Amino acid sequence: MNQGRRTKQELVISFINETQKHLFITGKAGTGKTTLLREIRQNTGKKIVVAAPTGVAAINADGVTLHSLFKLPTEAILPVMDKNLPFKTIGTLLDGFILSADKEKLLLELEILIIDEVSMLRADILDAIDHILRYIRGVPEPFGGVQMVYFGDLYQLPPVASFEEEAGLLKYYRSPFFFEARVMAEAEPVFIELTQVFRQSDPLFLKLLNNIRNNTPDEGDFHLLERKYLPDFRPAAEEHYVRLTSHRKIADQINMAELEKLPGASTVFKAAVTGLIDIKSLPVEQELALKQGAQVMFVKNDSGGFRRYFNGKIGVVTSLSATSVEVTFPDGNSLEVVQERWQFIQYQPNEAAGQFNEVNIGEFVQYPLRLAWAITIHKSQGLTFDRAIIDAGRAFAPGQVYVALSRVRTLDGVVLYTPISKENLFSNPKVVEFAHRIETASPPESLLEQAKEDAVFQYICNTFRLYGLLIYVQRLQPEVDKFRFGIYHHHLKFATEIRPLLERLDKVAETFIRTLEGFWRGVPAQRTGGTKRLADAATYFSEELNSKLVVPLKQELAGMLMKRAPKEIIQFYSGLEKACSSQLRSMNKCAAIWQTLISGADTTGLIPKREIETALPKKENLVNRTSTATLTQAQKATLKLFREGRTLEEIAQSRNLSLQAVEQHITIFIETGHISIDEVLLPETTTLIQEKLNNRQAGIHHIKKELGDGISYFQIRAVIAYIQSNTEQKGSGSATLF
Repeated sequence: MNQGRRTKQELVISFINETQKHLFITGKAGTGKTTLLREIRQNTGKKIVVAAPTGVAAINADGVTLHSLFKLPTEAILPVMDKNLPFKTIGTLLDGFILSADKEKLLLELEILIIDEVSMLRADILDAIDHILRYIRGVPEPFGGVQMVYFGDLYQLPPVASFEEEAGLLKYYRSPFFFEARVMAEAEPVFIELTQVFRQSDPLFLKLLNNIRNNTPDEGDFHLLERKYLPDFRPAAEEHYVRLTSHRKIADQINMAELEKLPGASTVFKAAVTGLIDIKSLPVEQELALKQGAQVMFVKNDSGGFRRYFNGKIGVVTSLSATSVEVTFPDGNSLEVVQERWQFIQYQPNEAAGQFNEVNIGEFVQYPLRLAWAITIHKSQGLTFDRAIIDAGRAFAPGQVYVALSRVRTLDGVVLYTPISKENLFSNPKVVEFAHRIETASPPESLLEQAKEDAVFQYICNTFRLYGLLIYVQRLQPEVDKFRFGIYHHHLKFATEIRPLLERLDKVAETFIRTLEGFWRGVPAQRTGGTKRLADAATYFSEELNSKLVVPLKQELAGMLMKRAPKEIIQFYSGLEKACSSQLRSMNKCAAIWQTLISGADTTGLIPKREIETALPKKENLVNRTSTATLTQAQKATLKLFREGRTLEEIAQSRNLSLQAVEQHITIFIETGHISIDEVLLPETTTLIQEKLNNRQAGIHHIKKELGDGISYFQIRAVIAYIQSNTEQKGSGSATLF
C-alpha cells in the first residue's frame, strides 16, 4: 500500500493487526468513530473484547460493561491505602477475587480490549483493569500484554463520580479522566484523530462547534448563539423538534405532560425478558406507554435490510392497538413498527475458530421507541437530529453544550430555549491540556514501521520469559497440595521442586533478555550477533527444561495414570508439561525470526500465532457429534434456519443478530459435525485455504492477507473448524492449531 495515501481507517487496522501498540482513536462528534469500531471487529484475526464504562454505552457498542468483565466494585478504587476514605484500594482489589474458569480463560487469551466512550472512563478504573490483567495473565507488562484500543471524544461526557469519590480520587489523580491513570505513564497510546465530519457540512456551524469544543469561542460565536435564543418558540407538532435537557427529571416531566395532553388512555406495551439482563442499562422502558399522536424516537437502527429508520429518527404514532404500533415520519411515510430484540452478551473462548464467541445470556424484546418531546443530553450522545430545542442553561458537566449542539445536522435546526453564557461554554482544562498533547504528538504514520518491528522483538523476549509457567504453578499447586498426606504423597515430592527450578531459570531468562535488548537497541550492524545468542539460549533452555521438567513430568504422569491418581494431580502435571513443551517449540523458532527481523524484510505475519493445545477425550467419552444437546438455544435457532436454506445474512436479519455472531455459530456447527464444510464453502475454496493453513508459522491475519480480498476471515475460521473436527474424529492425542 502507498504509505502516503493510507487513510486513517487503514492506518488503525494496520496498527491493530501488525503491532502491539495501544491506540487512542478520537475525533469530533460525527467523524465515524462507531463505524470504524465496527470495521475493526470485521477485519482483525486477533481475539477482541469490546467493553464500555456504562451499560447503555455497552449495548450501543454491542459489547459488555467493564464492571461485569472484570468484576469491578461499584465504588472508587484508590491507588494506595487511605484509612480516612471508605474505598477499596489496588492492594485490596484482589482480596477474595475469584473468576469462573471461562472468564479466566477469556482474559488469558485476550489480545485486544476495545473500550468505547472512553470519555466516561475514570482513571482509577483503568488502573484496576491493568492490575487485574497483570495478575490473571502473569505478565508484568502494562495490561498484562493486552493491546488497548480506546475510542471516544474527551470533549463529550466526562467520567461519573459522586462528590465523595471525586474528592478522594483527586488526592491521588490530577483529574478523574482515564488519561490520568498511573498505568498511562508506562503505556501511552498512539493518538489517531479522525477529522472528516460526516454529520454537519455548514462551515459556519462547524466553526462554532470547533470553537466551543476547544474553549475558544469568539464574539461572533456568541452573537450567533444569541440569535438562536428563542425562549418563546413553540414549534408546530409536525415540525418534530426534540428538546434536549441537562437533567433526566426535566425530560421525564416534559414527556409525561405532553402525553397527558393527548386524548384517550395510554396503551402500555410490556417488554418480554428472558435470561439475565441489566435493568439499569435498558434502552427503552420495560412498560412503554403510548398514545395516538405521541412524538417518539427510534432508539435502534433498522435490523432488517430496508434501513427504514435509524437510532434517533423522529416520528409520530398515528395508529396503535394492543398488538401493533404505526409511526409516520415527517416525509409522510408510515411504518408498522416491529419489536426489536436486544441481547446481553458474554464473551467465551472458541478454540476451534481462534476467536471469542459472543454468547447470549439474556434478551429484552420491546418496541424500539421512546417518548421524544424531550430527552437528556446524556442520552443524546451518538444520535443525530434534524431539529432540536436545546435547554442547556443548567448544564452541569463540561462538554454538555458541545454534545447538545453537535447532535443537530444544521444550524437552522437549532433553537436555544435558555441562553448560553460563557459560564456554560467550558471544557475541562485537563482535557484541553491533554488534547494539546494529541495535537503535538508524532504523526502516527511515522510510528507504524518501528512499531511492527518492536512487536516482533517483544514476542521474542516474551517467548523466553517463564513467568507464565510460574503463575500456572502458583495457582494450581494448592489444589495438588491437599493430597500431600494421602497415598499419592510420593508423586507430590517432584511438585515441590518445580517452582524453585522455574524461578532460577526465569532469572537466567531475564539476564539473557537484557543482553538481547542490548543487541536490539544498539548499532544495527551488531544485531547479527543476536542470532547465535538466541540459538544458544534455545539449546540451553531446551536441555534444562527437558531434562529437569518435561521428562520427569512425563514419567510421573505415566505412574499416576497407572495408579488412577486424582484428576487434579494429573491435570496439574499434564497441563504444565504441555505448556512447557509448547514454549520450547516457540523458543526454537526465535533465531530464524530474529534473522528475518534484522534483515529489513517485511515483518507482516512474522509473529507465529499462539499455539492452542486441545486435550482430546478418549473415544468412549466423546459426545454424539450430531446431537444438539450441547448447543445453546440461540445456536439451535440459527441451525434450524440454516437447515431451512436461509443465507447467513437472512439468519442475522431475522434473528436480530450481527453477521459475526451467526458466522461464529456456523464455525461451531462445522467443528461439532452438525453441518458439513461443503454446505458452507466450495471444495476449491476449502482446498485453497487448507494449503495456506499448512504454514503454521503464519497467523490468521497474514494468511488472510496472502489469500486476498476474495477470502474472508469467516471462511478461514470455517476451514480451521473443519480441520479441528477431522482431528477430533481421528482421536489422536492432541491437536495443535496455529
